[in-house]
Amino acid sequence: MKPRSKSRSRWERAFAHALQLWRLEQIACGAEKPLCTREEFFLQTLQDFGRANPNDFILPLPLLAWEGVTEVLPPDERSDDPEPEH
Repeated sequence: MKPRSKSRSRWERAFAHALQLWRLEQIACGAEKPLCTREEFFLQTLQDFGRANPNDFILPLPLLAWEGVTEVLPPDERSDDPEPEH
C-alpha cells in the first residue's frame, strides 16, 4: 500500500516548526542574530543558564504568523497598527 502524503496544513506546520528550530540553532551558535523578542529571550536564557530547550521557544503556525506581523515587520508595514494622527 502506498503511504499517504501529508496534507497541506500538516506540511505547513511541520515546515514552520523546522524553520523555527533551525533559526534557534543558528542563534545558539552565533551565526544569526535574534529578530524578535522570543528569539532574544531564547538567547538570554541560553547565556544565563548555559542551556535552553529550543522546543520551549517554538510557536504554533498561527502564533508565528502573528509574531511576524507584530514584531518582525517594520512599523510602516504592519497591518494592525492604526495610522498616526497629525
